[in-house]
Amino acid sequence: MSVFNETKIDIYQRNVIKMAKAKGYFSYYLTVKFEKEITFKIARSFMIIKTIEHIGEIIMTDPPMNVVESGDLGHKLSLVVVSKQSKSEVLHRMNKISEIIEVQVQLID
Repeated sequence: MSVFNETKIDIYQRNVIKMAKAKGYFSYYLTVKFEKEITFKIARSFMIIKTIEHIGEIIMTDPPMNVVESGDLGHKLSLVVVSKQSKSEVLHRMNKISEIIEVQVQLID
């Protein structure tokens, strides 16, 4: 499973994270790993994105969103997210999505 690599975040994204923190938001690095035999990977990816959009804002995705939309994203999706929700709540919501075998949520300070 990936560990957050701060070098992937550009100056704009860093500023968004800094401003969000000043307003009381948490910033998280999420990595979601799919089952190897996943049936509808693109559907699961959009379920993840929609779930996050209900509780916060997505700052970046890895692979980039255009690759996610094409369905050619491999077996994991990483996101940088700002939210008022706790780490445990974000993890709880991600674990409700089927065909995911592992979710890692790391607080960005």
